[in-house]
Amino acid sequence: MDLNRLELIVLILLIAIIILAVIYLIYNSTSSAIASSAYSQAIQAYETELKLCAKSYTCAFQKYISESPQGLTQSELNTLSNLENCMNIASKGIASAAKNANQDPILVLAQDVGAAVIAGVLIASSGFAISLFFKKTRIYRGNALVNGSAAASAIQNAVTQYAVQQGIISAANASGIINTLNNLQQYNTTTLNQFFNELVVEQIISQDIAQQEIDTINELMAEDLADTEALLE
Repeated sequence: MDLNRLELIVLILLIAIIILAVIYLIYNSTSSAIASSAYSQAIQAYETELKLCAKSYTCAFQKYISESPQGLTQSELNTLSNLENCMNIASKGIASAAKNANQDPILVLAQDVGAAVIAGVLIASSGFAISLFFKKTRIYRGNALVNGSAAASAIQNAVTQYAVQQGIISAANASGIINTLNNLQQYNTTTLNQFFNELVVEQIISQDIAQQEIDTINELMAEDLADTEALLE
């Protein structure tokens, strides 16, 4: 009788352990699904913002260099600055969400920012034609389109090269456009450094990775600008 009672107790304990294990698995599965859903929603929201800002940047820059080829006004520069900042804020949001989800922030940025920005370029005025030049930029081909600074640089060069092909920029206006691109490139470099420094401060990436990205992107931006200047000369 005692043996039967012991066997019954053991059986009950085993059943309890199995039930607890099942509950644990269900809880973990549900928690993971909720976390995955929250991550996807956050990324999607940032991608949408990136796409809209990239579209606006492309349209604005295309308008400005055709109307103000000798140099942009302060108001035009402010607009471009705000739109570039918009793309950087969204990019930083993606990096932060990736870090929180134990994803590689740089890898996620390279995938998501590039896709969102090219989508924005495509829906801009003359977007399809401009996107052909955009995809030829060294930044895009080098898979270095990871934030708003890099995106702004690629858009600037793509739009300018398209304008040269279309005859929108004349030889008389070439020097003014070159000056404009060089000034904007200096701003892109400044915001690029700020962007990665913020990621380091917030412990999203390491200082070494940040510096590596800064060096690579600066080099590619300079090469893209040189390609554009060659067309203008």
